[in-house]
Amino acid sequence: MGIWGPGVFENDDALDFIAELKDDTDARVLVEAIDRMKAPGEAPDVPDCHRALVAAELVAARIGKRSSDMPEEANAWLIDKPKPDPVVVAKAEGAVRTVLEESVLRVQWAESEEDFEDWKDELDELVQRLET
Repeated sequence: MGIWGPGVFENDDALDFIAELKDDTDARVLVEAIDRMKAPGEAPDVPDCHRALVAAELVAARIGKRSSDMPEEANAWLIDKPKPDPVVVAKAEGAVRTVLEESVLRVQWAESEEDFEDWKDELDELVQRLET
């Protein structure tokens, strides 16, 4: 797994997830990725966190709060997708908070002291864009 920066789209899992989206026509895969953050059991693992963060970014984009870092493939996928239901927006916000507070990804970033604050700032900004 490659991570080259603190941004949501700066890792292999995120780019792989975006590539998978081309076969999804109804955004079902976004909701599934978001819902995995609240699955019972242990803390969400790194790939699931990356997928949920991309899904949250796509939800934010559909409510008019697009990230300037969004890859072109994600922008292309968003064309003609409906605006998400407020419940999905709230779930996306909750998923980002879960990643920030209780995930394996958070632990990994916390071990990287100088980059942790940048990563945390990225996700805090995403939460703000998702807040209604």
